[in-house]
Amino acid sequence: MAEALIDICRHYLGYNTTRLSPRRLPHIAMEMTLEEYETRRGGRYQDGSPTDPSDLCDATISRVVRSGSTILDYGRTVKEVPDSLRRVVIHRDRHCRFEGCDRPPQWCQTHHHQPWDDGGHTKLSNLVLLCSRHHHLLHAPGWTSTFDADGTLTVTTPHGRILQTRPPP
Repeated sequence: MAEALIDICRHYLGYNTTRLSPRRLPHIAMEMTLEEYETRRGGRYQDGSPTDPSDLCDATISRVVRSGSTILDYGRTVKEVPDSLRRVVIHRDRHCRFEGCDRPPQWCQTHHHQPWDDGGHTKLSNLVLLCSRHHHLLHAPGWTSTFDADGTLTVTTPHGRILQTRPPP
């Protein structure tokens, strides 16, 4: 019975690709240049430690291409955050950005700081990664927030307490 449950869970995690559930098989996030990828040498994990080339042997590669001059901005044409833009938000934020929360990206939603229904755009500078609990808090009465161009999230609680986080380096 236990093995059957494991098979069901593996199937669900491995093949559920609907947007309603961002669950996927466990993965390793690495950062590397195109040259490092092509030569299978170099690269680093998100904490900065060096990668092991054997980690790429049986991997599915999802890439996030960064360029200092590229602006990821879908404007008002789409409300739902496209997967490619969500990956960039995950790359920047790495976990729930609410102060003191470390929920991983799989447990987070991509929050429009200025709500889309109120004229907000679907662009990197208006999106922040929040777990469901903190996402709902920011929509509750009395909670306010600002989101600066450098990615600094400042939240003010209904009691006036200020919570601030910056994206990891």
